[in-house]
Amino acid sequence: MPRPTTKQDLLVQSRMKHDALNAFIEGLSRADRMRAFKPGTMNRNIRDVLGHLHHWHTLSLDWYRVGMRGDKPEMPAHGYTWATTPEPNRWIHATYSDVPLNKAHALFERSTPK
Repeated sequence: MPRPTTKQDLLVQSRMKHDALNAFIEGLSRADRMRAFKPGTMNRNIRDVLGHLHHWHTLSLDWYRVGMRGDKPEMPAHGYTWATTPEPNRWIHATYSDVPLNKAHALFERSTPK
């Protein structure tokens, strides 16, 4: 699929990817949804991935709100640069590591732009 070049293309492609991820998750057995990924990754299971996506959704929505107000958003987050994103990513992982899968999925859905 080509890279989107318009807002409408981006929205369509985003919705397609979102729906594909949900279909993939729904197609897994309960045991597979809870299974840990191979060692060596920060996000160790589906819950971690959904928590991570949720948090980055909220960051990007905040950047948009700040920018629309005419201010310059702090990107990626206060006190961090794009070169130091592993640091906030570790914090994000720790923040959502105790959240149950169903709650992580609900947060992901709530923060997904419609």
